[in-house]
Amino acid sequence: MKKLNNNTLTFKEYIGSINFSPEDNCLFGKVLGIEASITYEGTTPDELRQDFITGIEDYLQYCKDKNIEPQKSVTNRRDVARNVSTNKPRREASKQFQNS
Repeated sequence: MKKLNNNTLTFKEYIGSINFSPEDNCLFGKVLGIEASITYEGTTPDELRQDFITGIEDYLQYCKDKNIEPQKSVTNRRDVARNVSTNKPRREASKQFQNS
């Protein structure tokens, strides 16, 4: 995994945000640019990174199990057009993943 800047993480073509909650004294974030909601948290940068990776791997396994193509994070305008999908099975699977 490479770090893009101080506010994002990347893994397997997915980009995730990095935020800090002073009230909870923890780091948290979410995968950007996909319909599914993949969130992660940790009290240290290493815990945050591991939860980020686990969330993506869980999403990819879920998509594989449901035989759907997983979305990738949006990195440019062409990707936005690709991810704004009218593919009902993928949209439904994204909703189901969020509820799993």
